[in-house]
Amino acid sequence: MTRARIGLLCVCVLVASGSAAAQGTPQGWDISAEALNVLTRGNDVHVGDIFTESQTNGGTALNSTLNYGVTYNPIVTNMQNKISALLSASYRGSRWGFGGRGWWVTTNGATEGSARSPAPTPSTSAVTGVRMWDHSLIPVENDFEPSGNSPVTYHASNEIDNLRVDGFAEHLWISNPGVNVAMRFGLAYAKLENTRSEGHEESASFTDVTGGTAVAFTNLITLESDSTSTMKLFGPSFGLAGDATHDRLRIDWLVNPAVLLGTAETSGSWVDTDNITQVTSTSAGSVLTTDRLRGVLPLTLDERAVVPVLDLQLRASVRVAGPLRIGAGLFSSSWFHVPMAPAMSVPGNWTDVEGTGWRSQPRDLTFFAYSVFAAVGF
Repeated sequence: MTRARIGLLCVCVLVASGSAAAQGTPQGWDISAEALNVLTRGNDVHVGDIFTESQTNGGTALNSTLNYGVTYNPIVTNMQNKISALLSASYRGSRWGFGGRGWWVTTNGATEGSARSPAPTPSTSAVTGVRMWDHSLIPVENDFEPSGNSPVTYHASNEIDNLRVDGFAEHLWISNPGVNVAMRFGLAYAKLENTRSEGHEESASFTDVTGGTAVAFTNLITLESDSTSTMKLFGPSFGLAGDATHDRLRIDWLVNPAVLLGTAETSGSWVDTDNITQVTSTSAGSVLTTDRLRGVLPLTLDERAVVPVLDLQLRASVRVAGPLRIGAGLFSSSWFHVPMAPAMSVPGNWTDVEGTGWRSQPRDLTFFAYSVFAAVGF
């Protein structure tokens, strides 16, 4: 994606330095509506792994071997490609102009599945579980499974909602027949919200018979982490915008950096729940007892944010009838050091003394898009 940004910027520079046949300096309004196919990069989160710890015995009684190890299959929430829109309107006079543009996207990634330990054989044994929050949790005992270990079901999801609106004034810097380059300066507003959720579930289950008393025990264990980061950002934007016209063909380009400032409101909740059911049966009858254990590690934190942003755009269009043009283009919006939703970490035992706690997740995001558009000038 970095190479795509560099290539797009180089093309914009080449277009800016190019020439075109005489068409005159366009004046008046220009309005366009653009459909974007947005590819989001930088937020494909590696939330955990499915791990398998295995042992294999071999050899003879006098010359035995033991092969052991752990394998990992990553659990990743890959952001989906989404259709969105970019709207823009501008007015240009002989030397000065003004306008605005806005675009938005909502995208998400999700995954789910289960991890089940295989039944042992005379020479092999293995335990399969889920690693999340920097912690590999060994599955609990379940006597109703061939392996003796509970299967573990897991889920993870991540969503981004992003809105960006710019208002600007522009001054024509270069105004030659067929080629125009304008300097832009203005204000930008953005609202970016990121939510993430991951967790897993397993069940401890066994039956114990002692004399005339039978105890059936079940514990449904769920671990769940949910967090959110919401940012409302404002800041100055600058840029260069240009167009070149030859006959019915028009090329437009834009280089638009901005610095957005604001506050990231972050929150999170990590919940450990045990739903315990125990049935004690004797000759006199059965007694059902239930217990519910619930532990919560919350987070609420507001932090100041400074987010540099670089927008690049290149479009080509053809005049088809009167003032109407249709065309296609490329668009890239790169956001740096964005404070995304925090993540839980359990690197040791489940206590803050061992390092358990929330971790900030700054990320560099790129929204890259292919587009088709219609525009009209009058």
